[in-house]
Amino acid sequence: MQGAGIDWQFVNLGGAVHCFAEPDAQSPPGCVYNERAAMRAFFAEAFATQR
Repeated sequence: MQGAGIDWQFVNLGGAVHCFAEPDAQSPPGCVYNERAAMRAFFAEAFATQR
């Protein structure tokens, strides 16, 4: 990424398990939604269409 000149960052959120970004994820076992880890507000801002 750096070699390509891409602006990037890595975010690691403790406590997030598999399926963390799926609000209705409750199965299979081990799937738990985590609102903070889903970062919906972050992605909404990052991919907002400029008008």
